[in-house]
Amino acid sequence: MKWSLAIIARDNEAIIGQTLEGVKSFIDEIIVVDTGSLDKTKEVAESYGAITYDFEWIDDFAAARNFAFSKATGDWIMWLDTGDIVTPESAAKWAWLKTTNIINERPQNEELIWAETNRCIEPDTGRITFHYPVPRMAYSGANPKWVGVVHEILSTDNSVSWYFDGGYVNDPFGYAQKATDRNIKILKRLLDEGDTTPRTAYYYANELRDLERNEEAVEAYHNFLQLKHFTWEYYEAMISVSKVHRRMKQDLEASGFLLQAVHYAPERAEAWVLMGDIFYEQQLFDKALPYYRACIGAVMPNDGAPVFEPSYSHLPLERMGFCHLGMDNVKEAINCFHEAAKKAKTPHDAKILKDFAKKLRASQQ
Repeated sequence: MKWSLAIIARDNEAIIGQTLEGVKSFIDEIIVVDTGSLDKTKEVAESYGAITYDFEWIDDFAAARNFAFSKATGDWIMWLDTGDIVTPESAAKWAWLKTTNIINERPQNEELIWAETNRCIEPDTGRITFHYPVPRMAYSGANPKWVGVVHEILSTDNSVSWYFDGGYVNDPFGYAQKATDRNIKILKRLLDEGDTTPRTAYYYANELRDLERNEEAVEAYHNFLQLKHFTWEYYEAMISVSKVHRRMKQDLEASGFLLQAVHYAPERAEAWVLMGDIFYEQQLFDKALPYYRACIGAVMPNDGAPVFEPSYSHLPLERMGFCHLGMDNVKEAINCFHEAAKKAKTPHDAKILKDFAKKLRASQQ
């Protein structure tokens, strides 16, 4: 059983090493396709045993990834972006999977393996801001193909999938990366050429948001929402346009979209928390509390949508604690901070919340 890794890269000499280091225990072949580096990306990749190829950049991510996949000779092909990190814990999981009959026998003819991607990981606390599953590996015999010029997706003949719990990938940059106009130029070209797909409209709006072109972003989100593409992107678009309105100091408009998001997916916590935040930041604590209470106990979805993890763990209770403090309800605040500490996902957050509750209790004695 041979496993390949396929990567596209450009001017990534500073970060590609950490990616290749993480996979050396379970990957047999590394393919790195360089799309025009002016630095030593290829040299660094080759020092890790990678086979490198040049590919002329044509503003098409799928084309570059498909070229990389075409050079892979493994039974299964994994993809990563430069800078992604496979931790030793995750690498051990992938190495275990490689030796099991789960993958060797391909039950039910699985062609894609989905795994979790953790994005925007704070270096000091280890706090994961966003995470979601992606198709991370494809069976080479199922004609894997990347589709989409930008924000591309991986598919196979039948796209029969299996979710691998434990084999996560960390993207420490993710949404924290500084926005550039590269993607938006590609998306604008597609729109000008007559592309009317919801996916293009959605990501065009996102790129405008990230570039802080606020008025254009609002218009683009309106255009996407009018398509009534009722998937997780619909929910995320309402969340995103509300944030743009808040950036423009338009809380009333932001509230309107958040309430629509709550109506669309009341089981999700993000919109509830953001509604509470609008009142919380105005120190209208009695009005903020009901929104935070509403998402206590919400279960994180696993439907492929980005998940803002703190909204499902400690954040609502932490916010409730500060609301109670603002209302001079110290006892209730202490209880909230204790409960928040129990739900915190990192030792760092748990310690801060416990210590704060302890100081509050001491101040009452």
